[in-house]
Amino acid sequence: MASPQRNFPAPERRPAPELRLQDRRPVTPRLSQAKRDLILALITAAILGLWFVGWGWGNSGGWLWGAREMPAASDGQLNGPGVAILTVADKQEYIGQPFQVQNVPIDRRAGDRIVWIGQWHDSLPMMLLLNSGTTAGISKAQPGQLLDVTGTIVKAPATAVAKQQWQLGDEDLEQLAQQGVYIQAKQVRVVKR
Repeated sequence: MASPQRNFPAPERRPAPELRLQDRRPVTPRLSQAKRDLILALITAAILGLWFVGWGWGNSGGWLWGAREMPAASDGQLNGPGVAILTVADKQEYIGQPFQVQNVPIDRRAGDRIVWIGQWHDSLPMMLLLNSGTTAGISKAQPGQLLDVTGTIVKAPATAVAKQQWQLGDEDLEQLAQQGVYIQAKQVRVVKR
């Protein structure tokens, strides 16, 4: 026997409310302010990174365009194996050894053939004796200008001999006697800035 079917009343249908355009919600959720700031910072960093790679900052030239060679030693930094000789107090152990340094500042001139180089911090400048062939390039070099120097460390003569040979003043003679050595220049070049 079959069960009797019941008749349920039909649900009442109401018309759907009309949605206005301003009542609709966006489909995608909004980003928080922190996320927007992070995305903006990443985009800015990417643009600056591309700029640096392409064109560089200042005179660097970037990696893709511009200067591709290494910078010259004339960037103003004192370098070379002679730096150690300039900075030690006892220079006697270096007599007879070669000397080479780049970007060493002129401290003062003591005539046409004598230049004192390398004073900074607590170190004393060292006397550089120029040969007749090396004076032409630096005859107008002034204190503060930078030199590239190649030469040999030589034992200083007696004070009376140095005074007669080079016409040094008392201060220069005293400093030469204190150090006991000087640099005999083979090649000197004024560094262009």
